[in-house]
Amino acid sequence: MTIFNKTILYGGLALLVLQALAAFQIGMLTPSQMMRNGRPKGLPFFAHGGMWGDLLVTALAAHLISRYGAEWTTSAWMLMLVAGGIMSAGMHWVYTHGTTPEAHVLDHGLTAAGWIHAVYMTVALAILLLFYLGTRNPSPTLMWWTTGLLTLHLAIGNHFVLGLLAPEWYPDRPLANPTGWATVLGGGAILFVVTWLRVGLPS
Repeated sequence: MTIFNKTILYGGLALLVLQALAAFQIGMLTPSQMMRNGRPKGLPFFAHGGMWGDLLVTALAAHLISRYGAEWTTSAWMLMLVAGGIMSAGMHWVYTHGTTPEAHVLDHGLTAAGWIHAVYMTVALAILLLFYLGTRNPSPTLMWWTTGLLTLHLAIGNHFVLGLLAPEWYPDRPLANPTGWATVLGGGAILFVVTWLRVGLPS
């Protein structure tokens, strides 16, 4: 493991820990802490499917760096960081329009955990963009696995698991939310098409 992908792995994990600490500070770490602090309903940090998915994304990003990072130029990094930053900003702006209190968003504004997540997503998206668009000969197997895992991450991050469990403290019903379905199906379709164009159909 190189210093670079160690930095990505441990740096990504550190940002997740910082989000947890920030959520704890505002009483939004766990469902029980949230309810003890006067919020009977909401989405605390540990109940957020995307947080658990980010553990996988962090490990995946570190692996992609170890496999292909040597061929990514500084200019490519800068371009994809800008693109990742724009995408992350757009995603988090959409989050602020939700009505359910979350560890990352309260009163239509990002919390400290939300801002940390925005930084995390900028770097993670940059690495994924570099893999999909800036790698000369990516492994077809790895790219198809990455596409499948990211599509699953989209479903978990859009709270489909919580939708199935329907706990009393989570008021949203994501399985009936057309925006969530559009995000998962649209994002999955884009990943599928890009992967197909880059490496062909899986054998």
